[in-house]
Amino acid sequence: MAGKFATVESVITEEAELLTFVNIRHISSLGCLVVLASLPLSLSFQQTVAYPEHNITTDSNVPLPRVITYGNSDIPFTVNGSMALDEDILLESAVNPFLYGNGTDITFDVFCPTGNCTWDSFESLAVCGSCTDVSYLLTYACISAPGDWLSNVTTVAVDLAGLPPVQACGYYINATEDRPFLMTGFENGANGPGEALSMRLLPLTDTITRTPLYGTGSIKYNTIRNPIADFIVAGTAGDSSNVYTNSSPVANECVLHWCTQTFTPTYEWGQINENPSNVFYDSGQQVNPWQSFRTSSGAIGAEYIANFSLTPPIQHPPSPVITYGLSNTTALQVLFLFDAILPSYLTSNVTTSQSFRYFNTLDDEGPRVRSFTFNPWLPPNNVSAHIGRLANAMTHSLRVNSNETNIIFGKAYVQQTFVKVRWGWVSLPVFLLIMSFIFLVATIAKSTSEQHEVGIWKNSALAVLLNGLDEPLQRRVGPLRKMGDVRSVASKWRVKIFPD
Repeated sequence: MAGKFATVESVITEEAELLTFVNIRHISSLGCLVVLASLPLSLSFQQTVAYPEHNITTDSNVPLPRVITYGNSDIPFTVNGSMALDEDILLESAVNPFLYGNGTDITFDVFCPTGNCTWDSFESLAVCGSCTDVSYLLTYACISAPGDWLSNVTTVAVDLAGLPPVQACGYYINATEDRPFLMTGFENGANGPGEALSMRLLPLTDTITRTPLYGTGSIKYNTIRNPIADFIVAGTAGDSSNVYTNSSPVANECVLHWCTQTFTPTYEWGQINENPSNVFYDSGQQVNPWQSFRTSSGAIGAEYIANFSLTPPIQHPPSPVITYGLSNTTALQVLFLFDAILPSYLTSNVTTSQSFRYFNTLDDEGPRVRSFTFNPWLPPNNVSAHIGRLANAMTHSLRVNSNETNIIFGKAYVQQTFVKVRWGWVSLPVFLLIMSFIFLVATIAKSTSEQHEVGIWKNSALAVLLNGLDEPLQRRVGPLRKMGDVRSVASKWRVKIFPD
């Protein structure tokens, strides 16, 4: 009986020890979970609060000009009883620096009190420009053609065929037709090479007769009606020595025309960016805008009857619908600005420097000659980018100087800092708080159930886990035992059960 009882008691003891071990293991695991989950607490606290900055609208209204109908203060005058016009003096200061040099970009004097301003999208009358390579139109030939480009030609001729023919070798447009135009090349006389033509600006509408070439006065821009200027610029890179060696020139057709653009301006870091988009221009049926007439003295004149009324299909705001434009008289004054260099020539002799001859069709003043400090029309300079900058300068100038400028008001913003709580990052501290509370309650419950046993208390489980017990405490506790040793000793015990 004693052996039997001992066996039963041993089983009960082992089961109790096992149950106690399992309970303690679960509580310890919970404590380890709390300890390990506490490691990223610092990151969680840092991410819990953010300090975003937001733009707050102020009461300031920031003005910006736009043009619905462009007008200037020039008044037509008469000469010997005939009506006459001058060039547009408002745009002249913007155009001329680009005709004879690198040009000057024109910007608005915008007063943005906070340094951060925006405007709603709006439309405005503008000038658009672009260029397309037409070098494939040039043909090399040595033929007899009018020498209108020679530096000693000082008279204006309506009919180029009336000029003395010149034998020249170079690159022509219309080389096999009735009116060939030498674009780059040199005079090939009996005494050897003569004067060289390094660059030519050829209008596609004759400046004197206002007769369009190529049918509508355009090659690549037939869809643009009544342009300000449509011309071909061809040039050979470098000095005239490259002309004499027959280096291939570069030719571009360039156009400037009236259009409307949508602007969505922003002002940041002391600069305004208008973000132009939605270009709209008159693409109606091509009609020659020049109407010929004969004066009382018998002279032949031409009247400019073009119409400039642009109603873009996309408008901001969508209503009311606004029509943009200008009068044909004002448009003619702008067109006159380009008569100065259309046509024009860059020539030189074998031993002389290049000179630019312009004002070739203005009878009252006659041709002028000048040199370039910077030639924007000659390769390898980017002619297309130059025309784009010119169009932008003209747009800004007419928006500033027009007699009928319309003001668009924008908003000024200031930045303010806000405190933002990101509640998702609070989940970890809340989870640890709940787990710690459960661990505390479980530990209290376990300690209370072991009132007749002496437990080992530690005030830092993490310290014991990482560092262990010191030597004095180990000697007091005694040698470490394994669970197998405990069971081996328990199997040798003999226990008797006595009734109370």
